[in-house]
Amino acid sequence: MNIRGVRLSYVGITLVTTLLLIASLKEMYLYGSRFILLLPMTLLIFPLLFVKRREWLTYNPHVFKTRQKWTKDDCLHVCLVIIGSIITYTLSIDFDLGPILAAALVGMFSALFLPNYQNALYCGAFVGMSCSTFLPNLFCILLAGLLTGITYILSKALFNGFGGKLGAIALIGTLMTSFITGYYPLNARMPSKEILHLLIFYAILAAVLTTFFIHRVKLSPVLSSAIVSLSGTLLLTSIHAHSEDVLSLMVMCASFAGMSSHERIPNEGYMIVVALIAAVLFKYSQPFIDNAGGKLGTIAFASAITTHGLIQSTYYLQQQISAKKKHHRFKAKLLSSFQIK
Repeated sequence: MNIRGVRLSYVGITLVTTLLLIASLKEMYLYGSRFILLLPMTLLIFPLLFVKRREWLTYNPHVFKTRQKWTKDDCLHVCLVIIGSIITYTLSIDFDLGPILAAALVGMFSALFLPNYQNALYCGAFVGMSCSTFLPNLFCILLAGLLTGITYILSKALFNGFGGKLGAIALIGTLMTSFITGYYPLNARMPSKEILHLLIFYAILAAVLTTFFIHRVKLSPVLSSAIVSLSGTLLLTSIHAHSEDVLSLMVMCASFAGMSSHERIPNEGYMIVVALIAAVLFKYSQPFIDNAGGKLGTIAFASAITTHGLIQSTYYLQQQISAKKKHHRFKAKLLSSFQIK
């Protein structure tokens, strides 16, 4: 496997998440968000970059130094990403199911009947969630699926355990296709301020439910996310008649965040923090690449990485403070022993 390709996939994933966060901060500033919200969201850039630097230096040093060969299984996974994207796009556009229901059905089917390939198919489903005004035909979907599949293989050892990683990979594929074909994503209107509390509520509910299904009920992350997305869409249609589309997207986005492993997000309490960040990013990133497949996962991915960075930064500071206290205690004990003598 090309080492340069692995590095490029790392850079691509890093860029799309960081730029999405910066774009959201810009919208917060332009829309006159309160200082109490803008300041902490701006500071989140540092834990985000902290984790990505640590991922490069610590977690996977062998990935950037060891050349690996493409296997038949890698080629199969690329094909499955393409198949997942085509099926989801067809269900969403031709059968008029919409992107959320289409992707959720593909995720449930793959988790139940093809568990060994569920991640590849679900990753492809995110490509197929693209709007027809962005990727208007099956050729574009095929190309986006191919590019996403290649990125999926190149990044299979990177950022493991973070919910939303598959979506970030899909966004890279769809954006590269956009640059090649000349079809560019559209921008959407900012959701009203009145809906922010609903976004936060449903984000927390969806993320915690997904985590519960994974770690308590022992369902696979893909199946858990698909169940929450599907049931959330069906319920919100009857509860919120005027804003069910935005809220359904929020539920699916939060379900991706809930796919994070316990090694990255240790418990439901930290998952609530992830959901809060995801809800704010979702609202303020709405004007950007709204109809591009993979955006929801990228929001979840950025939120999970940022929260993990906060956890790791806090732990690092605690270690430093503890080490200094031990040093001062040792120094004081040493001085007292000299005074006694």
